[in-house]
Amino acid sequence: MGRYTRELRNRFGLKVLLVVVGMLWGSLVFAADYYIAPTSSAPSGWNNGSNSNTGTSQASPYATLAYLFSQKDLGTGDIVYIAAGTYNETAIAVGSNDEGFTIQGAALDGSGNYTTIFDGNDVNNFMTINNAVNDNITINNLKITDYRINSTTTAGGLTVIGGVNNLIINYCHFDDLDTYTTDTKPNGGAFLCHLGSAAMSVTFTSCTFSNCNLVGSANGSAIGVNISYDVDVTINKCIFYNNSTMTDYSGANSATGYGSCFYGGPSLASGSTLTMTNSLLYDNSTYQYGQVYIAMGSGSTTSNMTSTITNCTIYNNTSSVTGNSTDCGGLTF
Repeated sequence: MGRYTRELRNRFGLKVLLVVVGMLWGSLVFAADYYIAPTSSAPSGWNNGSNSNTGTSQASPYATLAYLFSQKDLGTGDIVYIAAGTYNETAIAVGSNDEGFTIQGAALDGSGNYTTIFDGNDVNNFMTINNAVNDNITINNLKITDYRINSTTTAGGLTVIGGVNNLIINYCHFDDLDTYTTDTKPNGGAFLCHLGSAAMSVTFTSCTFSNCNLVGSANGSAIGVNISYDVDVTINKCIFYNNSTMTDYSGANSATGYGSCFYGGPSLASGSTLTMTNSLLYDNSTYQYGQVYIAMGSGSTTSNMTSTITNCTIYNNTSSVTGNSTDCGGLTF
């Protein structure tokens, strides 16, 4: 009787153990890798990209990032590997359920040139991260160049809605990204956040912003933020050069914007922060108020954004307004 009882206990215990293991296994979320390659002349070790492929290996890569976002819900730990090559995608939209993933461009070549390039051919914008759940996204090793959009709500480069947190951008080059507008909201040529209903945070590390332009009366040629919530922007080891709020394409209104490198608008909540360290700003131009301009809060005589700028080099920047208090080629807070 005792042995029979022990056998029953052992069998019951084994069943319970198997049920628990099954429940735990079912709750696990496994990270996935996805692959994107050019449709022709893919690099060694890759097949050419096609959206008829599975997108799950170098032998069967997708052709476009937009198609990946339309087919997959990306989650924590997922990595999207993008092969060396030039991609002419525009208006890419991150999916409404995507979070926690990394976009990984190929390594730079031996001369330090980017090898994964998104080129808009002077049309539309690059990407929108437009859902408050799109947190904890990392973007590495991309050159984003030659996008231009006529919009009061979208940057030529990357547009992010308030509510997106812990967006991390490393070793990316934002080049020749233009926004055409007569609006006075901050329409950053490279990066913009001015819509949304919650706080936002972004970190740029070892990025370059060059030749980004605003046309009309907008502000923030490289980076512009202005939502009525806390925004935390960290800029470390970045380079800003030849960005301008003074560009006047044919038919545009007079260019009168502020902050060719960074613009923090008056709507920002009082807990907002800008932390800029070990960065270089040169040969940028603005109508007035400086290359980094933090506006006064609405109805206030002080800014709502706390700024800390450490160990940065700022030289040879210009302001077109001369002879009064708004003339500043450097920084205005």
